[in-house]
Amino acid sequence: MVDFLIVGAGLYGSVCARVLADKGYKVKVIESRDHIGGNCYTFKEGNIDVHKYGAHIFHTSDEEIWSFVNKYISFYTYFHRPVVDYNSKMYSLPINLWTYYELYGCRTPKEALEYFNPNAEGSNLREYGINLLGEKVYNTFIKEYSEKQWGRKDKDIPSSVLKRLPIELNYNTSYFKDKYVGIPTNGYTELFDKLLRGIDVELSTDFFNLKELHYKNLIYTGPIDRYFKYKYGKLEYKSCIFDHTILEEENYQGAAVVNYTSINVPYTRVIEHKHFTGVKSKQTVITKEYPNSGDLLLYPVSDKNNKEILSKYLKESSYIKNVHIGGRLGGYQYIDMDKTIRLAFDFVTRYL
Repeated sequence: MVDFLIVGAGLYGSVCARVLADKGYKVKVIESRDHIGGNCYTFKEGNIDVHKYGAHIFHTSDEEIWSFVNKYISFYTYFHRPVVDYNSKMYSLPINLWTYYELYGCRTPKEALEYFNPNAEGSNLREYGINLLGEKVYNTFIKEYSEKQWGRKDKDIPSSVLKRLPIELNYNTSYFKDKYVGIPTNGYTELFDKLLRGIDVELSTDFFNLKELHYKNLIYTGPIDRYFKYKYGKLEYKSCIFDHTILEEENYQGAAVVNYTSINVPYTRVIEHKHFTGVKSKQTVITKEYPNSGDLLLYPVSDKNNKEILSKYLKESSYIKNVHIGGRLGGYQYIDMDKTIRLAFDFVTRYL
């Protein structure tokens, strides 16, 4: 008998496990994959930390969260400056004053405001994007990239997709504006190793195939619809395939991330992992991301239909005693790592 059985060794489950274990509770973690860390998992290729499920950049302005993760690992100060390739022409990201200079010749915020409307509205991605950015910026950065990523026309994609994108009329080329931005010096897996140290962890174990379960409380971080056997319907996700390749060259693209926004290129971006921490090596590792392929549950499709289905699952979950459903999949949400840790803290605090 354990006080807490935690399903999922990703960030939410691992943080809950660590905090509860430190409070003296007996905790067991089970994980369906053959590794800990969820989608944050990294593995070594020589001295390069490879992000198996796409780039994960830790950024936060939350002092408590930053202090928490730094108790376990050290961070390499990394400034995220991705690059866009659109029809073999290169542009800087994020969208800012450089963008409006590159595409419209604008040199000042006042000039850029002839095309950029911060008060824009629109019922879908196309309407909102053109009203917000101007047609030239929208077509170069957003339209084809989003259609490729979501597998549908831009008029059928919700405008919320664009609202996560940082846009400022200045020449600051740093993508994230948080107080702290970094990449773990020795990869993310070290963080999970230390969060789960001394805790009973069982890998390659499917919660739904277990015959005997002995626990007082359950923390479930898997897909919420699967927990309820899809009784109200299956929630929709977008996925992609991560194709890792070792190259016998020191520097492939000169940046950690290059986004390919043209529909003519089958992948959405290429990651060159060594640039995250500036390691030196004769080889390099790149990852191409192919959208709308594979079975990973990555990006929730937060349209009207899925929101209605989710609300039914959330309502039913609120009635279950001694069971907490949380995390990215449990909440059907796409959230940053620091927000995930904050949600775990909030749950444990409420319980205690």
